[in-house]
Amino acid sequence: MGREIYRVPLDFNWPLRKVWQGFLNPYWKQCAHCGGTGATAGDRWFNKWLEEFQISATNPTDANRNARAKELHELFVALSGEPKGVVLLEWGQTFSLKQKLLEIAGLPGWGRCTICDSTGIDAAVKAKYEAWEEELPPEGEGYQLWETVSEGSPISPVFPTKETFVDYLVTQGYSREAALNFVEHGWAPTMMVRGGKILNDIESCR
Repeated sequence: MGREIYRVPLDFNWPLRKVWQGFLNPYWKQCAHCGGTGATAGDRWFNKWLEEFQISATNPTDANRNARAKELHELFVALSGEPKGVVLLEWGQTFSLKQKLLEIAGLPGWGRCTICDSTGIDAAVKAKYEAWEEELPPEGEGYQLWETVSEGSPISPVFPTKETFVDYLVTQGYSREAALNFVEHGWAPTMMVRGGKILNDIESCR
């Protein structure tokens, strides 16, 4: 996710900050049974219960919550064989713990919506949804900046040359060095930390 350059026609006029139509699957319809989650109500409750046992980064002084989180982590260590010393269970570990508990209980498939086969997609449109392929914007000589934090949308005018595009990026607050490197590579992450300093999107190419 971050920023990307698309080479589009000079007269390309798709609205700025509107997701490109070719990136949106028109057949999406959520499963009415699970609300698009792919899980049963019991599984959603289970996930909520696991989340409650994790340490809250915004409230690390909650002694009661922290004590429960440590108990949960000890259980995870005992079942998974992971090394001790980690206080906070990350989401991946929480998911692994849940799967391990269900495996021990002999219910590996518990909590999955059987109506949509845990996909979250309405069964009536599933085949069309899975067969759909995204369509990229038309190719051309122009340079345009796109954000990829969402499905993908243009966030700048179209420029006829690499030089005018770089000049535009500089007017948006980016260093010329970062702009030149970005044009060379064509992509930048949302953020990067370097030397203890946060560099946002294109500036991370500096």
